[in-house]
This record gives sequence, C-alpha cells and structure tokens, in this order.
Amino acid sequence: MSHMKGDNENNRVSIVSAYHRKRGTSIVNVRVPQALVDNIDRWVEENHFKSRSEFIVTAIRRYLDDLSKEERAAQEYELFTAGRPK
Repeated sequence: MSHMKGDNENNRVSIVSAYHRKRGTSIVNVRVPQALVDNIDRWVEENHFKSRSEFIVTAIRRYLDDLSKEERAAQEYELFTAGRPK
C-alpha cells in the first residue's frame, strides 16, 4: 500500500510541475525570517497584494530592476570618465 502512496505523490508532483512549466513559473523554496513573513502577510491582508507569492515576485522584480539601474549607471560613469586624467 505504501508503494501506491508514493506513486500518487509522484503523480501529483508531476502534475504540479507540468502546470508551473506551462505557466512559465517555478517553485522555489526559501527560508524567510518570521518577522519578514509577518510583514509580508500584513501587506497581503491590507489588499496591497493577492498573495505572499505575488508580493515576493514583485519584490524580486523591483530589486533586480534596481540592480540593473545601478549597473547601467556604473557603466555609464565608466564610459564618461574613460580617458580623462585622474
């Protein structure tokens, strides 16, 4: 009987994986300090976000965008100062 349970769990995982692949998403497990989770939950409860996942994806996108802007600014500064005496 335990063999069947394992098969059912494997089938469920396969179905879930196929669903996320079709949507172009992946499941990523992370450990988050409880204080951050509480803060995220507050934002969700106040209807700023539909779910924890939406909050986290939005936060990651914004952070990556900020990193890209910083990187571009550093490259532009490098180009601007190239060839100038120091």
